[in-house]
Amino acid sequence: TDGSSRRTRVISRTFRKNHDIYDRQVFTGPPEQTRDYVMMAAKALMKGDWKRCANLLTSLNVWPLVPGNTAAQQIKDMLVEKIKLEGLRTYLFAFSSQYDSLSLSQLCGMFELNRTEVHSVVSKMMINREIFASWDQPTETIVLRKIEPTSLQLLALQFAEKAAVLVEANERLLDAKSGSYGYKEDYWKGDNRGGGFQGRGGFRSGGRGGGRGRGRGEYGRGRGEGRGRGRGDYGGRGRGDYGGRGRGEG
Repeated sequence: TDGSSRRTRVISRTFRKNHDIYDRQVFTGPPEQTRDYVMMAAKALMKGDWKRCANLLTSLNVWPLVPGNTAAQQIKDMLVEKIKLEGLRTYLFAFSSQYDSLSLSQLCGMFELNRTEVHSVVSKMMINREIFASWDQPTETIVLRKIEPTSLQLLALQFAEKAAVLVEANERLLDAKSGSYGYKEDYWKGDNRGGGFQGRGGFRSGGRGGGRGRGRGEYGRGRGEGRGRGRGDYGGRGRGDYGGRGRGEG
């Protein structure tokens, strides 16, 4: 149970959004911004190419800004070691179904890790049921078991995917109604033609100088609507705070 919940948990919503945008691109050129470097490094790590991932992350332009003479190099060395470990985990996640068995020495050579580190990582994945495998101690081999999902499990996975899409749509709708957006790329959106902002109980302004508002008054409900032809011009028609009717043009 712990392993399944860990696999389905979303670590970073922003990273997932950027990753989806990166996957939908027809052509991806050389990385230019820091985000491009991170996305390309993540794609390389998903394929088990930890060396390319490490080269991309260690070649960022931000490392000279780290204070200290040897601090940047120490962080790079630590990052490379972490990439090796996570590269091993990612490789087993992605390609374990293609193998019947894996040699311990083979994994050590692929990821340049010692036998103790590889044995520890793989054993933890077995205990957490992240992979279905067992150790063959005499030959130091990982014997992988292929477990095909049943028809009920396949239907449950499809239902979970559709539910996740529905949850995401509801989150976007809630963000739109509350005036804040969960994704960085989603800017303030409004129906105004000149660009502006929209708020609850407030007004919506645009580049043409028009305003439109609907709000709730202090002692009663009111609805106002106005149009202006230029800056500072406004017109209104509405009901007052105390129920009296009034009309004004400006």
